[in-house]
Amino acid sequence: MNTNQPNDLEQLIRMCGEEWVIDCFHPKDESIMHLRQALDAATAEAKQRGLALDFSEGSLIASYEKHSAQVNAFLQALGTTRNPVMLVMVWRIFQGYQISRVSMQYDEAQAVFRLEIVLHNSPYDTQEEIYESTDIGDAVLLRHFGIMTMDNKPIFDGFYALKLG
Repeated sequence: MNTNQPNDLEQLIRMCGEEWVIDCFHPKDESIMHLRQALDAATAEAKQRGLALDFSEGSLIASYEKHSAQVNAFLQALGTTRNPVMLVMVWRIFQGYQISRVSMQYDEAQAVFRLEIVLHNSPYDTQEEIYESTDIGDAVLLRHFGIMTMDNKPIFDGFYALKLG
């Protein structure tokens, strides 16, 4: 558990060592406003999907107390995408949803990009959650997936920070 609790989103980002998420904006003084808007959009996306997820500043700060590594990874995702669909997908993986399928289509000649990530709650669950994007920038999220083989089978498992603050 963390003994220091951040007071706001900017302090949370800085405590996680992810200052670049703020500093990459121009003008920099508008960064927190844009990040809050992205979090609000993710909350609205979750609600539209019938999910009780809250990406408010207060919720992230509360999650940081017990799950600082997950919040750190989420802030890294927030720094690379503002796509609310992808942000919800990241959080669902934190909730234990498993990555059952990843499909990516890229065709330079046709100017096409499509990323689809399918999650399920357990190997016995037939209910799938589908997360899609046509923004090639969202492909960067794949580098956060745990990648391994087990019994010679490829596995994507989890979503992780690339470094811990």
